[in-house]
Amino acid sequence: MNAAYNWKSNHEPIEKENYAPGMRMIAGIMLILTLAGAFWAGMFPIRGENDCWWHLKTGEYLWQYFLQNGFHFPPYDVFTFTGEKTPWINHEWLSDLIFFAAYSAGGLQGAIVFKSIILTITTALLILYMARNGVGWKMACLGAIIVILASHGTLFLRPPIFTYLFIVIFFHIILSFQLGEHFKLAFAAAILGEIVWINLHGGGIIGILLIFFWWLSELWFCLVTWLNENPTAPSFQRLWKSSIILLAVFLASFVNPFTYEVHLLPAKVMEDHWLLRNLGEMQSPNMHYANAFEAILLGLLLLPMLRAGSIWIYEGLAIVFFAHQALNHLRHIPLFALVAVPPLISAFAEERLALFPQTGDIKEYSRSIWGRLCLLVSWIMRHHIDVILVFILFAYVFGLRPGKIWLQNYRDFPYLAEDGYIKDRYPVNAVDFLVYYKIPGPMFNDDNFAGYLIYRLSPEIMKIFTDSRFDMWGSYYAKEKVAVYNALAVPFGVYDDHGRWTDMEWRKNQIGEFLKDHSNFPELKDWFESGKEYWEYVLDKYKINFIISYERQPLDLYLRSEFKGWYLIYDDVKVLHKSGGYVIYLRDAPENLPLIRKHAVIHREHIPE
Repeated sequence: MNAAYNWKSNHEPIEKENYAPGMRMIAGIMLILTLAGAFWAGMFPIRGENDCWWHLKTGEYLWQYFLQNGFHFPPYDVFTFTGEKTPWINHEWLSDLIFFAAYSAGGLQGAIVFKSIILTITTALLILYMARNGVGWKMACLGAIIVILASHGTLFLRPPIFTYLFIVIFFHIILSFQLGEHFKLAFAAAILGEIVWINLHGGGIIGILLIFFWWLSELWFCLVTWLNENPTAPSFQRLWKSSIILLAVFLASFVNPFTYEVHLLPAKVMEDHWLLRNLGEMQSPNMHYANAFEAILLGLLLLPMLRAGSIWIYEGLAIVFFAHQALNHLRHIPLFALVAVPPLISAFAEERLALFPQTGDIKEYSRSIWGRLCLLVSWIMRHHIDVILVFILFAYVFGLRPGKIWLQNYRDFPYLAEDGYIKDRYPVNAVDFLVYYKIPGPMFNDDNFAGYLIYRLSPEIMKIFTDSRFDMWGSYYAKEKVAVYNALAVPFGVYDDHGRWTDMEWRKNQIGEFLKDHSNFPELKDWFESGKEYWEYVLDKYKINFIISYERQPLDLYLRSEFKGWYLIYDDVKVLHKSGGYVIYLRDAPENLPLIRKHAVIHREHIPE
């Protein structure tokens, strides 16, 4: 890393590009293909994602709210009846407004095109960052393709796409600080960038983290000079400047409508053990499917065997931190790819230069087979044929094969052109049924399609039970949802009166004895004294009038086989003649009898005359 500091301080390129007309044309073609690949990577319909819908509805709601109330935010959640007293800390409010503006201008297709433009700009800036670090344009395009392919599972119409963009912007800013270029401009960009970023997405906290890593690298070099008894004014002056920048960026992060509350939200999710165990994107990645991610990790393992020393200390710290995050949580793979690939490509570019055969030493042996082979290798590497071949290989293996991102986007393009989303993945007809017959709530719903319910129903028609904003709810409602849809007789866990989670599965046969010694579980006590199965207790606690669910979930199968006071009044199998759809169950109540008599699919023998 000391070597990296020396050569990068001199701002010398790792590799000198061949500026022959043919080579410039190839570099231009690769650049165009990379940017086109980034744009096409984001051009897919909404296939089953949940969050994009409530982001669009939030943008619409906030815009109308601002018109009526000025620049003030709703104090409590407006989309769920369970969250009516929960403070609404909307750390993505600016993203939601931007998404809604794109949606208003061009529908879902317009919003998706906007998303692809953001991804393309991010890729262009990433290529430029690698070029500023001395990497040739062809190698930079290869690195950008790897990042795109590693991130393919998260390129949704969601605010994290702005975090991807601002990570690259902050790397540019830090590089300007490191190289001593345009200090005042970079300083202003860091402060303004942090203010915009923290209002776009809670990931703006990463900006503070990146500046902190850079500050640590400056501190390290000050310690090195001091321990070597060679204190120099420039090193301590750089540390002083970096300290001011870190403080300024930290203070800038509080310039948002919710101030410090935004900083606390990530901890709310990361400290919830139930969410970490059960939320899909918080799980560790499956290496059988995260191939590009695995390729980056394997590349990093090669670094100790290389002679390259082209990694800044702050880049190394970021790699270690985000590698830890990505190995534990699937959602952080794009962040890791963005911070790990540029230094990895720099290292390989430097090693490639070290392997480059010197033509002058080979000419005298050109008559031998070995000499001719070296000349061939020299010609291949001089013209970057190896880089071009690896570029094509990565693009095909991870992007163009069946089931991979670019080919899949091509196959799904008719859905994008027609509606912007795949209707079969959402309860479109079930919601039409609810609206047409004006079925009153409260409803009980799955958070996996709650975003679509918010988009269609809430808050104008009816509020929903819960959704996927886990930074607001934690796992409180999610664990109840899972218990109901699995028709659990006993809860697998509860919260105490301080909000601490306790697993109950291993205590299911000793709950009475457990309650004698633990009085700080009021919910558990209320359920135990009710004498009901837990799933029934939850539905009664919220006075649920109807349940909308996936077909063939345990609750659906259970209620089909036994009558428990719930009538199946809508079934995609009956209405649309397809399985794998959605069902609606209506509570057996006098006010629901007209609809039950008309639409009950099963248990009609229990309908009172």
